[in-house]
Amino acid sequence: MKFGLIALSLLTALAACGKKPESKDGASGFKSPAAMATVIEFALTSLTGAADEIEDEPFTDSPATASGQVHSFAACPGRAGSQTCTGSSRTIRYGDCDLPDSRGTLGGDVTLNFSNSSCALDTAGHSAVTRVNTKYGRADGEVVVSSLIHVDYRKRTTGGGVKIIREMGREYSAHILGLRKVFAGVDLSIKSTLPSEISTAAGLLERNGRVVRGGTIEVANNSSKYVVNITVNQLNYEASCCYPTSGTATLRYSGGISGPGTVNFTGCGSGVFTAGGKTTEFKFRACE
Repeated sequence: MKFGLIALSLLTALAACGKKPESKDGASGFKSPAAMATVIEFALTSLTGAADEIEDEPFTDSPATASGQVHSFAACPGRAGSQTCTGSSRTIRYGDCDLPDSRGTLGGDVTLNFSNSSCALDTAGHSAVTRVNTKYGRADGEVVVSSLIHVDYRKRTTGGGVKIIREMGREYSAHILGLRKVFAGVDLSIKSTLPSEISTAAGLLERNGRVVRGGTIEVANNSSKYVVNITVNQLNYEASCCYPTSGTATLRYSGGISGPGTVNFTGCGSGVFTAGGKTTEFKFRACE
């Protein structure tokens, strides 16, 4: 509870004091593709980060940082999925553990609440909700992530984390109930309006062979007061990367900016935006 209050305070302070980006940082005018890359990065990691937590995927699989070195979390003690099942939950707490090469710190806690006492998703109908209160000091700034209930700029209430349900065969459905992410003064409320389907060759949630299809993720930019709806067409993952390595998604904006856009992944967390008649390359910065 203590860290939850700290995280909430950080969210409030960052949202109030951070520098706000230009209102036209997306399709209309396409003035800041870097800002839109951050929005899409945070939306997709909200969805697949929950799968990484359950499957205990390593933090070390991320693209190079600006200096060319790989951003690694090896000094931190794994994921929530590696922790002991107590009741029907697994929880991990990070005490501001150091990241290698002075890259920053990871603090806070992550809890997986399962629908069964075995803390597993091995039967159709079993589910897990990932709840997060973390602060991640990465090379380009601090990211504060919270699943606490909050109100976005439209006065709509959201929160609750991310729910993954085991379906028949090798399929899962993933639904972002609600997350808040604050980074560099940009305050985002993220949720699914339609759930996505996740499948893998082995039938688990591992990155190797992971495919995400369908679903729509709504991102409300509380700083610039616009909404981006990201509809996943198909995103493909590999064991060596925490981001999609290929695939596409469609973007539609409303509010402060408007118009459609597309994102096409051509490598690990890299690809091109097409919006407003312009195409711009992007590269995500570092995994959460």
